[in-house]
Order: sequence, then C-alpha cells, then structure tokens
Amino acid sequence: MLQAANLAKGELFLIAGGPPCQPFSRAGKRQTVETGDGRLFLEFIRMVDETKPRWFLFENVKGLAQSKTVVAYSICNTCKNTSVVPFDSRKLVLKGGEYIQNCSKCGTTTKEVSLREEKGGSLTIILNEFVRIGYRCFHKILNSADYGVPQNRERLFIIGSRDNEEFDWPLPTHQETSGNRLAVQSDLFGEAKVPWITVKDVLWRDGHPKYGNLDYSKAVLWVKNVVRPHAEPVTWPLDRPSPTIGAHQGAKLALAPYGVPDEQLARQQWHTLGKRQGDLPPVFVEHEMLSDEDLLKLQTFPVGWYLHGTRMERAFQIGNAVPPVFAKAVGEAILRASAKNNGEKNV
Repeated sequence: MLQAANLAKGELFLIAGGPPCQPFSRAGKRQTVETGDGRLFLEFIRMVDETKPRWFLFENVKGLAQSKTVVAYSICNTCKNTSVVPFDSRKLVLKGGEYIQNCSKCGTTTKEVSLREEKGGSLTIILNEFVRIGYRCFHKILNSADYGVPQNRERLFIIGSRDNEEFDWPLPTHQETSGNRLAVQSDLFGEAKVPWITVKDVLWRDGHPKYGNLDYSKAVLWVKNVVRPHAEPVTWPLDRPSPTIGAHQGAKLALAPYGVPDEQLARQQWHTLGKRQGDLPPVFVEHEMLSDEDLLKLQTFPVGWYLHGTRMERAFQIGNAVPPVFAKAVGEAILRASAKNNGEKNV
C-alpha cells in the first residue's frame, strides 16, 4: 500500500475507516469482538501498525461502546498493576490457559488473571490494541444532527495520535430546540448554535412533487413493513431530523402524507402496541418511497452523486457511509490539532 502511494512508513498523515458495524449495531446481532465480523477491527489496526500514520480515525456504531463483553485483565502479583490482556492471548485466557508476561510497571512476572464482563468491553479491548501499537487515543459518541446533518445519527469515533498530540473534539454547531425554530443559544464561549436541520428543511419545504403542499401535522416518515420487537417508533415527524439512514432502513423509508393508521402501527410495533404482523390483516397506507436523491440529501452528499446497482445495493452505499458534513467536522478537528501542535495559526 505504501509503495503504491510512493510513501515511506511514517509519512502517511491519516488513515480513516472502520470495520463492519453489524456485530455491534442495535439493528444487527448486538454481538462483540467474539464474532468473525467483530474481529475485523484487527485488520484496521494491522494497517495502522504497518503504515504508522500520524493520525487515524476509526468510526463505528455507538453499540460498540455499549455491548457487554468479557475483558481479561492481568494483575501483577507484586505491585498490583492492572492491564488488559492483548487480544492475541485473550482466547487462551478465556479457555483457562495460563498467561504470563512481565509487568509493564515493575518488571516482575504477572500470573493472576481476572475476567470481567463489562458494558463497553469491546471498546476497552480495541482501545488497548491501539495503545499497544503506540497510539494515544481519544474516543467519543457524536450525533450528526449537532453538526448540520438533517439526521439523528449517533456514531462512535476513535481518534489516534502517533506522536502523543493533543486533540479537541469539534464543538456542536446545531442544537435540539424542541420545535422552537427561533431558539438560538450560545455556549459559555459565545459560540452560537442554530436549530437542528429537519427533514422538512431539506426535502419538502416547498411541497412534495406528487402530493403538493403537505399537512405537516399529519405527514410522517414511515419505515415500511419493518417490525419493531421493542418500543421503537416506525414513524417520525417531518419537523425533526430523520432517523438514522441505515443500509436496510434507508431502502424502506417512505413519506406517508396522511399519516399511518393505528392498525398498521400495531402490526409493526407488536411488542408494545399489538400482535405480530402476520397475525393481523394488511392495512393500506398511502405512501411514496424516498428516492435515492432524498436519501443522499439526508446524508448531505453533493447533488448528483453517482450510485450503481439495485435499489438495495444503492441504499447500502448511502446508509453505510458517514455523512460528508459530519466527517468534515471531525476531519477539520484533526487538522486544527495538527496545526496547533505544529505551532501554526489561523487554521
């Protein structure tokens, strides 16, 4: 990879990416680093280790910081220093095998191991692997709606610095205003925040091409025929940011201009409202599926962005991406940190 880019090890400024999120997603299997896909973070770490960029940016669903996972800790018998067992030795430890290493603090041999099931254990394990290859890490869950994206999309970011540099997260530029579009507040440093951008703002403020002027007290976004086993909505008002445009959900989002009947909501939210979808007769819902252009606007892609494949394949391309405006905010924070650490100004 470095040869193709005509770069030497350590010359790369940034590697950005992230492994498949399905193992950690609330909409997926809610698994951990134990799974095949869940272990793909190791490939990202391998690339970082082999190229040694100044920075890396790792993005994933917030479930990575919430899923319960067993973390193996080695405890020094002499000084009681506690450290996370490296991932390549973890499987042996979980099976009851003996793990021996020199304590990083006092140098004596460590023999005692403690297994603890922890919320966010997968994140603890991944952060430890980055630290082991020499990176200082910063992690935080950010919401894209706070940075000008018309979408309520929370994602975990890990920023790594090879050179032990400082990093400050980008300050939010937008805020939730509980429907009061005139509310604009400033933080302690005088930075003004404007209201979240809504679905209505970017898609149908001047009406819908098929339905004309919409009654915003009735019209909703509807995720068509997706069954929710938990107390999660299947409709959203248009005066709010959209729900997360995920790979599967994006392909099933529709505008229901006259709302969704209670009978249909009961079919889809059977856990709290009714019976399973197959136990009730179909209910007619007037709707129009969101187009590729609609989904791209909610993801803040440039107008005319090219997509290829079936509708589902195109939805995957859109839904698996980080909204460009969101990525820009984090990327510019890395540039600011680099300039600050280099003693530069006005960046």
